[in-house]
Amino acid sequence: VVDMVCIDGAVIPASVWVRRVDGREPRFVAVIEGVERMMARVACDAAGTMVWLDEVFEALYGPVKGKMLSTVVPTLPRGSHPGSEAANIATTTVSGCVLPANMDIAPAAELPELALPQTASTLYT
Repeated sequence: VVDMVCIDGAVIPASVWVRRVDGREPRFVAVIEGVERMMARVACDAAGTMVWLDEVFEALYGPVKGKMLSTVVPTLPRGSHPGSEAANIATTTVSGCVLPANMDIAPAAELPELALPQTASTLYT
């Protein structure tokens, strides 16, 4: 997903697919499709158990508080740690849709405004 800037200055998140067309000249076909970008947050304890989730996360994945994060993000690389980013992972929503996702991983203590439980050690956005 990239930000597409329209002629009027509006910024729209878009998915871009490019494919090379066979032939003598190097040619490409591009398809640009507007997409919805959502931000959901979940906090986990040191074992990976979800101890807090925001409304967006719960709407996407259902009432999963108390379960392991790996149940909704099975492709999250092992050893992901605060300060890192997990890119090109897939998640499956409560409705069965598979979504591509990127996750920023931060120490829960860096976001006191969220009033996370004391057991929260890591925040995934």
